[in-house]
Amino acid sequence: MKWETSKNKSLPNAGQTHQDKYRKSTYPDYPSGWYPLCWSHEVKRGEVIQRNALGKFYAIFRGENNGEIGILDAFCPHLGSNLTVGGKVCGDTLQCPFHRWRFDQHGKCTEIPYLTTKNKRIPSSAPMSLPSLALRPTWQMHRNPIFNHQKQANPLYAHTTCYPCVEYHDMVCVYYSNTNKQPTPSSPIIPAYHLPVQHDLLDGSNYAYVGSLDYGVVNMHIQEFAENAADWMHFEPIHGKMMFPFTQIQVPFIDRWLTIHHDPATHIGGGGAHSKDSKAIQENKYGPDNKHFLYFINRPYLKWNNKLIANSDADANITFCGPAGVCIFRFCIPKLDPTAYIVLFHTHLPEDEMNLRVRFHWYASHKLPRLLVWYVVGNWISQWTNDIAIWENKILLNKPCLVKGDGPIFKVRRWFRQFYPDREDKKKQEEMKEKVVIQTDIEVDVEKEKKEEV
Repeated sequence: MKWETSKNKSLPNAGQTHQDKYRKSTYPDYPSGWYPLCWSHEVKRGEVIQRNALGKFYAIFRGENNGEIGILDAFCPHLGSNLTVGGKVCGDTLQCPFHRWRFDQHGKCTEIPYLTTKNKRIPSSAPMSLPSLALRPTWQMHRNPIFNHQKQANPLYAHTTCYPCVEYHDMVCVYYSNTNKQPTPSSPIIPAYHLPVQHDLLDGSNYAYVGSLDYGVVNMHIQEFAENAADWMHFEPIHGKMMFPFTQIQVPFIDRWLTIHHDPATHIGGGGAHSKDSKAIQENKYGPDNKHFLYFINRPYLKWNNKLIANSDADANITFCGPAGVCIFRFCIPKLDPTAYIVLFHTHLPEDEMNLRVRFHWYASHKLPRLLVWYVVGNWISQWTNDIAIWENKILLNKPCLVKGDGPIFKVRRWFRQFYPDREDKKKQEEMKEKVVIQTDIEVDVEKEKKEEV
């Protein structure tokens, strides 16, 4: 089956816009988690780039000396200039183009060049002990000059927002948090989970990088990809036919007799000693037995004229690291070599609430023929594209009409819910917004009264 990009293109623009707004209204906000902003090679030593995603504007730079990544708010806390437009990396700091303030990779302001010698030192809080995280982490600090009631030559917190980040298998990833907690230098936001390092890929003697693909933007919400793994009954109608790798073209003629079948399972970590899911995760060594990880296990096999083809089965183990910002696919063909894997990173970056940038990059065991690697990865991407027309035109139903056999959709929804703010957090966020509006209105009224008195 070849899916058209969209059958709704014939609709009037107003009608399509109304549908897009309605679709968006059925989905929650951004879920908290790790997301890949760019490839590591896109940020060279001494360079800074900007990426906009998750409702934020990120300045990503790499130190000239330590070679480490820092991710700051793109706008300077001084007067709002863009640190990526005319800004430059000086040593391991990022210099603002407007007044040459400098910020290190933790967001701390290290230099304001026009301060007098007497006031040259920039006041700051006591240094804090940073938790360790594999593969070069950076934690978040936050500017908060509003709450400095002391009269000093410099702001007490002359810092900018610094986001938790990590270089993870050739990707620069950032941790997004949607809680109402306001980070401070002494109380940064700590990621709820860490991305699991794939140690076998670090040793070039067994595995090698093969290729990458930036698919572009898909008009969908990220939750749909997680739910897709629990919707077992869509596998046959959407993914039951053979495809030419890296295309949306079905293999002709043989589709009447040759079909793909699936034997799926879904496991959620963190269930405890008596949990069937945790036991399966630990016994099969799928990955961390942690509540922030979901594992979709699939055993695809082929049938010819509805009869099983011997030795045609494969193993596909998919790790959802949090809300699908980073997913790790491990494929192997047991009859060929049960220890030789193709490792595919399938990643999603929400550029806004309803648009995901989707990227792939993959590695393979030296034991596997490159033609086989090309076919397996290409077939996966082709099968994935078969879902796009559905995703780009569907809504999220809070109370779907499910029947027996549909798969553990509610189980996955309950798991996914942890990445959104709870009701109490949402209420506090709304209260904070109201307070800001009220405070602004009061300040305007006070200014009016002053003018009238004059």
